[in-house]
Amino acid sequence: MKRSLILVGAVCLPAALMAWQGMMGGLGIKLSDLQTQAERATRGYAEMRLTVPFFSQQTRQAAKALSEQQRAAAVREIGAALKGLVMSKTFMDAHAAYIMKERKAVNHGIKVLSPEEKFKAMSAGGDAAIDEAMKQAAAQMAQMLLTLPAAQLVPMFESDLGDWERQSKSRSVKTQAKGQKLYTRAKAIQPLITSDPEKFKKGYVVLKSIDMGGPDNEAELQAGGNKAQQEQEQTNFDKYNLRAVLKPKLNALVEEASSVDFAAQTVRQGDKLKFVNPAYERKSDVWKAMYRAGKAPTAAALEFARAWLKEL
Repeated sequence: MKRSLILVGAVCLPAALMAWQGMMGGLGIKLSDLQTQAERATRGYAEMRLTVPFFSQQTRQAAKALSEQQRAAAVREIGAALKGLVMSKTFMDAHAAYIMKERKAVNHGIKVLSPEEKFKAMSAGGDAAIDEAMKQAAAQMAQMLLTLPAAQLVPMFESDLGDWERQSKSRSVKTQAKGQKLYTRAKAIQPLITSDPEKFKKGYVVLKSIDMGGPDNEAELQAGGNKAQQEQEQTNFDKYNLRAVLKPKLNALVEEASSVDFAAQTVRQGDKLKFVNPAYERKSDVWKAMYRAGKAPTAAALEFARAWLKEL
């Protein structure tokens, strides 16, 4: 699929560049303008809803001077250019680099189970699956603790030391054995708090892992941490990759465009036109922009969005 999308971009981009001789040139829209709008739409994760594209006052005035059919033609021309740009290998590679840096999103080619799927797998797998889940949780906890300064772990260590001492005196044979093991090892690394803080931190993290039912050595903890990191990076990629971002945007465009009532009545209040129907006055800026653009341009945008969605 990715190779086919790249091919679409390679085919469309020359057509987009030729469009400067058409309506886009007359509207004063440059490829750099579309680049800016595309990046804003695919990287503005804090604002995932549709927003009205920003263009210069000159471009907006030029668009108003066009007939409705001309605006529809402009929509189709701009859409082809935009799609060619976004589906180009250059844009896709730039997007992947951006989300890797800003979102820690990397495609490792692995399937990450949802919490519900993990719970079902654990239930079906019995004790072995539960043990594996505990090891993963311990590895994630260890990676988090290792990012903290050693001094910050000392109060936690002292609290655990007391708990392990109490467990070592438990009436339960199993609890007593585990408590004695942890307490003895904890006392052994206690002097490292001042003499070698980093070594203390690594030793304490292993003890925390053992206490949680996880690995009992640094090598296994590191391996589990690497796996957990890859899963998180894959989860981020699945959420922020280009196709994952484009689909809800295009679906929202389809939904919005399909709902515009071009027969809606307006009334002038002061220097502004307002909808007679209060429900329409509460519609989004995109809905109102489509209404102002007219039925033909909105139909062109709707057709464009539906066609693009089929390719994604």
